[in-house]
Amino acid sequence: MQFTDRRPTPASGATRHPDRRHTSATHYVDLDLAALGALRTTVELARRMLGFPVAQLNILDAFRMHTLVELGTDRVAPRSDGRGEGLCDGVVRTGVPRVVRDVVAEHPDHPTATSGFRSYVGVPVQGREGLTVGGLCLIDSRPREITPTMVEQLAEFASIVEDQLDLARRRHDGALVGVDPAVLAAAVDGGEVLPWYQPLVDLHTGAILGFEALARWQHPRLGTVSPASFIPVAEDSDLVIDLDLAVLRRAMHDLAGWRRTRPELRLSVNLSAKHLTAQESVVRLREAAAVAGVPPHQVDLEITETAAVAASSRSVDVLAQLREHGFRVVLDDFGTGWSSLEHLLRLPVDGLKIDRGLTASLGQRNADAVVRAVTGMSRDMGLTTVIEGVESADAACRARALGCTVGQGYLWSAAVPAAHVPALLALEDAPGYSPPSPAPTVRAVAG
Repeated sequence: MQFTDRRPTPASGATRHPDRRHTSATHYVDLDLAALGALRTTVELARRMLGFPVAQLNILDAFRMHTLVELGTDRVAPRSDGRGEGLCDGVVRTGVPRVVRDVVAEHPDHPTATSGFRSYVGVPVQGREGLTVGGLCLIDSRPREITPTMVEQLAEFASIVEDQLDLARRRHDGALVGVDPAVLAAAVDGGEVLPWYQPLVDLHTGAILGFEALARWQHPRLGTVSPASFIPVAEDSDLVIDLDLAVLRRAMHDLAGWRRTRPELRLSVNLSAKHLTAQESVVRLREAAAVAGVPPHQVDLEITETAAVAASSRSVDVLAQLREHGFRVVLDDFGTGWSSLEHLLRLPVDGLKIDRGLTASLGQRNADAVVRAVTGMSRDMGLTTVIEGVESADAACRARALGCTVGQGYLWSAAVPAAHVPALLALEDAPGYSPPSPAPTVRAVAG
């Protein structure tokens, strides 16, 4: 199926189909707390990176403006107001960014001229249908210069917001966008598929230990394409080998740059089982690390499709060779099937990643018992354990109480492009910054 354009031109995406735009916007109004927490992290990064005191993420339907996130004011909870004729309304109606360096001087008759703020920059946020449904905006109480580069950077954050909104919506309806394999192959060859990074966090201190590289398609017309739209297509063919290698090589190059100031940072990358039966797979992985100047011992290879790996004697040999060369091997999505334990006993590995399905069930007796057993077994076997899909402080606390030491999930950050990783690390080091962390009073359910 041919990949369809979800980012129309401003004329088609903003001014046409008002009823469809209203319907699209309503999908993003009532989000759960996990989705709102992830959005707050992204908006906070945008606010800090661009140096504005106030930031908002607004969704506008035909009648109301729904402020999902507002930072830098005393208002915390999401709220809805009449749509009115605010500056964000203009962004949604036109579908293009808007910059106001001094609203009093430039638009003295505008209703917002007496609102107490002077400068504004807003960029459109699009829904799955390719229609503008909201705006990500930054506000200051004083006039200020706003450069085209700042607008471009804010638009990059808006792309992350769109991805997060689409993920929240997919939880309800599971819709995917079709991709032609030939189009995807050309994108991989053209350098359009790049890694974005989600932090791996120490559950005891909140410190960032490293990043998992997650594939994103930076389409020249459509913007950032969700991996759910193209990863299954790649996995159904040998194209996944080229895609994985493209992401891995770029991720190692990025890690080499970050290691100049944070030499302890680790990198985690996904590796399809197809690599383990392909010719010269070990050679290609070693060459990627050597070219980037990254020590293999700082790279975790997360193996997917572990059933296929366990069934192949060649796969087991290749994993052993990778470990001999210094790479760490981690079983991804551990705990998703009855054969997980068998895989652990058969395969030469260094760690496990507990599946997000178990994470979502933490607090239930059976899920807690499984996680407690996995972490205890890992500890006895000398393996590391990462728990993914952590979206709340309560889940982080329960995971820590059950023996997990490293977490990953929207509680700390969504995946961000490489250019935003330094800001994420700087946010961690900022004076007065307190990372999201589990409250010590929450306990796991007794098994």
